[in-house]
Amino acid sequence: MENAGLESLKSLAAGLEINIVDSDKNHEIKQARREQQYVQKIKGFYKLLAVALLSLLALFIVAVNDASNWSVF
Repeated sequence: MENAGLESLKSLAAGLEINIVDSDKNHEIKQARREQQYVQKIKGFYKLLAVALLSLLALFIVAVNDASNWSVF
């Protein structure tokens, strides 16, 4: 079984008085890229945040273990 082509669907739609719009693949690809870039930026932010928090936590643990290290803060 073969899928109907766009022209066949447009002809059928014209007979049934239905409007068919050809999807814009280029727009969909651009939108997908924008979404991927946004997700990568969010991931990068959370990675940076995690590294910063872990670094502060490590310094805090060192400072708690030895009171002379409180000058780090």
